[in-house]
Amino acid sequence: MKVRMVSMLKLLLIFKTDQVYGLRNLLRSPHLHSAHFRNTIPRPGMLPSLSKLVLELQEHSTFDDDPDRWAVQDLLGLLRSQPALEDLTLEFYDAGSFKFKGTGNSSTVELPSVKLLSLHWHGNTSGRHGYRSSSVPRLFKLLDLKNVEAFRFRIHPESSEDYETGAENEMPLLLDDHLKFFLGDEGYFPRLESFYLKFYSTEEDC
Repeated sequence: MKVRMVSMLKLLLIFKTDQVYGLRNLLRSPHLHSAHFRNTIPRPGMLPSLSKLVLELQEHSTFDDDPDRWAVQDLLGLLRSQPALEDLTLEFYDAGSFKFKGTGNSSTVELPSVKLLSLHWHGNTSGRHGYRSSSVPRLFKLLDLKNVEAFRFRIHPESSEDYETGAENEMPLLLDDHLKFFLGDEGYFPRLESFYLKFYSTEEDC
């Protein structure tokens, strides 16, 4: 019996340390088209051209030995190396995932092939900070995603205490700001055709 080899390879890597960088030979596989990383940002040049990328980044404060782990410059460098990317998922914590040091003079990263963007956003739902200081507008102003046609937006509770206090039944205080930024008359996605919104939920149905 002949076994046909699958022509496309999907790779899921979940690491909390730099041990992932020891897999650079595997990551350069010419058939790799999809990758999912948790708590690491691969260096530019490690990956072949992908069509789908998932990045889950926890609060950098959980990594006391490396407070600059999630520098936005690292993320921009990775995305800049993926011009053929079509499906991008980002998950991060507003108050702890990124450091924006050194991005003042950064040029916008163009991602013309991205058609589907999924954003999983944790925190700042209590309105303690102004929207301008939120990581969402600060990050996306550095990305050119004007060709996105479908946007999936999931707002997670800021902490487990939100469930205990009943906050999951309330509208996030920054929701209007988000919608205006992404969907307004001069919104971030001028070619948007499909929008999905879910907040204060742990169900994986998106």
